[in-house]
Amino acid sequence: MALLCTVQAVVCSVFCRKMERNVRQRPLKVLLLGHSYIWRLERFMQKRHIYRNLGFSDNLVTVSCCGVSGGGLYDAAVGYTFQQFISHAHEEMPDVIFLHLGENDVRRYCTSLQVVHSLEALVGELLNYASIVIVGQLLPFPAMHHQRHVIVGINSLLEASLNRMHFATYWKHRGGFWRQP
Repeated sequence: MALLCTVQAVVCSVFCRKMERNVRQRPLKVLLLGHSYIWRLERFMQKRHIYRNLGFSDNLVTVSCCGVSGGGLYDAAVGYTFQQFISHAHEEMPDVIFLHLGENDVRRYCTSLQVVHSLEALVGELLNYASIVIVGQLLPFPAMHHQRHVIVGINSLLEASLNRMHFATYWKHRGGFWRQP
């Protein structure tokens, strides 16, 4: 439920900025990409009708998802996940992409720089298909308690990296998720 609220806030933020610039002739197209968090969010939205389309009117926003359980950036299976995300973006041609990915790579013992560089590369590819890509702050899995410092380091590097990219944004979760030191 907390991820749902976060993604709703992201969409509202982008939607309001777009509305200030011009009156939209079509709904804002949003694509959610990521690992099991996105997969679970999609299932939640399908089961609870009021949260279908993130709870937004179909006239204002259309939401599609591509969540890959166990998905990551940097392993032998990644080529498939990476390509799957790019294919989805190509098919959907969304206005906004929200990406939540990277924690599984930490569990696979990738270095912080490997995760950040892989996310940068994916964001660069995704920007070919969307006006803006928003990357969510990485969150530590409960089983990764001993690697919290790695997640904090990746988030710091990622935020700095995305601040240098045009049309890419780092989204720091607020409230009930995790207050990073």
